[in-house]
Amino acid sequence: MPKNDLIGINVSASKQWESKNWPVENTISLIESIYKNFSSVRVVLFGDESSRVRAEKIENILWPRPINLCGKTSLRDLTPLMKRLKVFITPDTALLHLALAAGVPTIALFGPTDPHRHTVKDNNLSVFVKKIGCSFCYKPKCKLPEKNICLAKISPQEVFLKIKGILGR
Repeated sequence: MPKNDLIGINVSASKQWESKNWPVENTISLIESIYKNFSSVRVVLFGDESSRVRAEKIENILWPRPINLCGKTSLRDLTPLMKRLKVFITPDTALLHLALAAGVPTIALFGPTDPHRHTVKDNNLSVFVKKIGCSFCYKPKCKLPEKNICLAKISPQEVFLKIKGILGR
């Protein structure tokens, strides 16, 4: 791992919960903003084996390439890795809770699940959620024609502004 400041992004909730995934395009746009504004920062992609394809799409478009750890870490490896992060961006997953337990400033992206049911107040937690007519559906696969619109409405720009605020502390 490089000596740069590191920002972690969990690229996928899980294979079973596709509805919790922030669009790949949003992730790419966010990383482009990070690299454009913070030359000393490297992005690290987190996720399980099923996240590798999503991560490779992201990795292959960007320069510098994010560090892709999808499917390459064990649970034991994650806490020490996370402690090196300046900030962690994630959908509603176990990694959200692991990052908070490690004391990492965490940005949580919620869509089909209710953040009030799945988080506790924490000074290191920033939650983004956009309520729409079907919120909070708790469906693993989105039934709408425009998939995961609740998450797609969370803009890369607003997440970037939160990162900028965290890094500026």
